[in-house]
Amino acid sequence: MGQDLVVEVALKRLRAHGDGRRRLDHKTLEILRTAAVAQMDAGVGVREIATAFGMSRSTLYRWRALAGRRGEPASPRRPADHAPGDRTGEPPASGRAGRAGSPLGEGAGHDASADPYTDSAVTAAACPPPERLAALRERVLGEPLAGRPTDAPLPPLWDLEAVRAVLAELTTDAGDAHAAAAGDAAAWDAANARDADAADAADARDAAWDAAAWDAAAWDAAAAGVPALADAPALLRAAGLWPDHPLRRPHELADEGWLKSVLPRIRERARAEGARLYFVEDALVGDGALWLLSAVPAAGGLRRFAVYDPAREGADDYLRFLEDFLQRLGEEADTPVYAVLEPLPAKDARAVARFASASGDRLRLFFLPDVLMRLERLSERWREALATMREYAAARDETARGYRAAKSAEERLRLDRDRAIRSCREAGVPITTIVSGTGLAAKTIYDALGRTSAPADHDAAAAPAAVRRERLAALDAAMAAWRESVAALRDHARERERAVAAYRAAKTVEERLRLRRDKAIVAWRTTGIAAGVLAARTGLSNGLISQITGKRPPAAGEPRHGESGRLLDALERVSEQWRQAVAEAEERARVRQEAADACRAGRAVEERLRQSRDQVITACQAAAVPIPDIALCAGLDVTTVYQMLHANKFAPGDALRADRVRLMSRLREVSTRWRQAAEAVRGHVRAREEATRAWRESRAAEEELRRRRDKAITECRAADVAVTVLASYTRLDISTIYGVCQAPGA
Repeated sequence: MGQDLVVEVALKRLRAHGDGRRRLDHKTLEILRTAAVAQMDAGVGVREIATAFGMSRSTLYRWRALAGRRGEPASPRRPADHAPGDRTGEPPASGRAGRAGSPLGEGAGHDASADPYTDSAVTAAACPPPERLAALRERVLGEPLAGRPTDAPLPPLWDLEAVRAVLAELTTDAGDAHAAAAGDAAAWDAANARDADAADAADARDAAWDAAAWDAAAWDAAAAGVPALADAPALLRAAGLWPDHPLRRPHELADEGWLKSVLPRIRERARAEGARLYFVEDALVGDGALWLLSAVPAAGGLRRFAVYDPAREGADDYLRFLEDFLQRLGEEADTPVYAVLEPLPAKDARAVARFASASGDRLRLFFLPDVLMRLERLSERWREALATMREYAAARDETARGYRAAKSAEERLRLDRDRAIRSCREAGVPITTIVSGTGLAAKTIYDALGRTSAPADHDAAAAPAAVRRERLAALDAAMAAWRESVAALRDHARERERAVAAYRAAKTVEERLRLRRDKAIVAWRTTGIAAGVLAARTGLSNGLISQITGKRPPAAGEPRHGESGRLLDALERVSEQWRQAVAEAEERARVRQEAADACRAGRAVEERLRQSRDQVITACQAAAVPIPDIALCAGLDVTTVYQMLHANKFAPGDALRADRVRLMSRLREVSTRWRQAAEAVRGHVRAREEATRAWRESRAAEEELRRRRDKAITECRAADVAVTVLASYTRLDISTIYGVCQAPGA
């Protein structure tokens, strides 16, 4: 009764969170797992359990498999005893072999048993060791495009069977399967975190690849240490080569009108010419660092894919990656290839069309109707990365607060420890006894005594033995509490380091995706799509869209016609001249400032040397050196020497005549250095004046070009050119454009 109540509470919490099980704590998920496995062992149907718990059957079978290998009650049955494609032994549903009601029609390539790419975790085989995943990653990425020989044949595209073959080749030790099975006990505990991050596919989509994952051949392959077909996506994901979310199906890429009107004509044309029809799509994998290009055959079959690493290629050239993928796709087919692509910006679409035309009739391209499909998906990825970064930032702040609290507790307990050490010493406990009892070094004991002071009425006499034992016991308790706080502080420090590292990685991903999003927004904005449309599809504000497009210059070579084009050309030229004038004015202002700083520094040196000269002249006068001799030695006229002595209000005193020679030599040296410093100051003043004159000229030129720029902006606005377009051409923000247009006399 009590257990049923706990399960009911856990189910209520699951339903309250909707589909987001990642927000449930691990304890609640553990209750759900245990209850689900117990009901499966009791004979309750898997479909009823999946409906009650709101999850897929594949997840339930994975839980039972993990529980059985952990040693908990479970009675897994050999899948070969059941019908292929159904782990329950029930007849397969009529919709699994295909989607009869799909607009794509019969044989549209959506038999998920032939395309098992929607798995969210490894189901039958344990994850290979990291070195094997690294080897798989190197094999899939292959050689960079620049390092590929021109006369060498193109490398073939990848599919799940090729991935399984590579993993079978890399599996050289038969004991790897036993090691993986031994680690499955820990997998049960780790499944909470894994399922919290993986989204369960729909039941119809999961059941479609049951046959590939649970037939006799896959069972025998899993026993040999080779992953089943359905496990390959999870292994690719573990290697950073597959997206976290399931790839979309071709019927999800377009609207119903296009599927019912345009697609049938493309299919008929491909059938008439004996061509193969593919749906080509892309996805960002590896935290947004890699491009995954894949092609789904419309007639059925495995998805063909390739992964490109911009870091290895030297540039993030998506167009080059797409052309290479299409070329490899065409080389593999023995018939012409019809490829349906997601829409590209006009410039990229023309380049890809020219590439397809160069291949003759081997490659023909078609585009889906929704032009902003890729931009919308990229914006969704960026928002997910932003939410993840904020979660990691919150976790980082939380761990930082925990670390600070643990640090304060450790400092407070350390002070209690030092006071306990002082108390023991006041009771006459020897240092050696404290060292042996606490395990601290003698220097640490003395430092603790130095940090605490003895009471003013302290009695130096030794305390009774009972008092010493009591204080030693208090010291032991203080030491134990302090050591626990030190251990807790170290744990918090490690958690903080992990949280900071995770936040930095998430921030890197967010910045990378944000740059890709901004690049796509600029590309589509230059094709003429309104900022409001881009804002609606990306979830951003119009102002942010304008700021993103205003940070970058318009596309080079973009044709401009009519009066507006002429005005925009003039505005672009004068804006470029104004920016150059601003840069020149800033450079001359910097030179002027440096000259002024040098002048002030030279004046300070000259003033210091002049004071030293005056002091030596005063000393010479005190030594009874005649004024004409002082003036001759210092290079001054007699009047200047008298004025200096009068200004210093020198009172004559006694001096030794023996110092005259040394004083005169010192006066000659100081006067020479002062004259050099004075000449340097005059040079600095001339340089400052010249720099100031040049700066004023550049400021005047900049003001003139700014007036011309403002006039061009006003003329463009009078010709009904949009403010966002003006901001893009001038690289100014919208508020500045409005300020120019609203200025008096505009």
